[in-house]
Amino acid sequence: MKRILTSITIAVVLAAAVHAQAKLTGKWAGETKSGSPIVLDLKATETALTGTLTVDGKPATIDDGKVSKNRFTFNATFDEGGGRSHTEGLTGELAGDQITMWLDQQGHSSDAVLKRVKQAAITGKWQGETRNGLQVVLDLTVTDTALTGTLTRDGTPSTIRDGQVSRNAFTFKAMLGDQDEGFRGELAGDQITVTLDRQGPAGAVILKRVK
Repeated sequence: MKRILTSITIAVVLAAAVHAQAKLTGKWAGETKSGSPIVLDLKATETALTGTLTVDGKPATIDDGKVSKNRFTFNATFDEGGGRSHTEGLTGELAGDQITMWLDQQGHSSDAVLKRVKQAAITGKWQGETRNGLQVVLDLTVTDTALTGTLTRDGTPSTIRDGQVSRNAFTFKAMLGDQDEGFRGELAGDQITVTLDRQGPAGAVILKRVK
C-alpha cells in the first residue's frame, strides 16, 4: 500500500510539472510601470527555461532560466551600446493566463503583468476564387499585430509585405503580375472577405479555411 501511495504521489507531482511547463511555454506581452512594452517568448521544460525577453524593442537572450512549479527565474543581459551592457535578474510567477514578473533588485515594486499572446484565428490557409474564376490561396501567419505569408493567384505565388492586423481586420501588399497592389481583409466566422484596394467591395473575394 505504501508503495502504491508513493507512486501516486510521484505521478501527481510529475503531472503538475508537465502542466506548468506547457502553460508557461509561449509568448507573453505587457508593459512596465513606466509604460515600456515587454514581450516574453518562452520555452519551458520541467526545470529549465529558455527564450527571449524584449523590453522597449530591445531583445535579450534568457540565461540560467529555472522553473519550479509555477515560479521561474532567469538572467537577461541588455546591450546599452558602445560596448556596454548590463545584466538583470528577474523572477516571474504564472497564475492562470497571466504572468507577474519583477526585477530581483527592486522586488514587487517593479511588478509587471503579462498576458498570453494568443494566435489569431486568421493564421492558416484560406482558399476561394475571384468572380472571373481565378483560384486564390492565402497562407497566413499572425504574430502580435504583424501578418506574413503568401498570396497565390491562379498558381502564381507572391510574398505578402507590410502586413498589419487589427482584431479581425488586416491589410497587406503583394505583387499581382508586375503591379504592386494593396489588399484588405476581414475575418468573419470561418471565412475571410478580401478586397483589392483599387477595386473596393465590388471585387471582393470570399475565402474559406482549408482544413
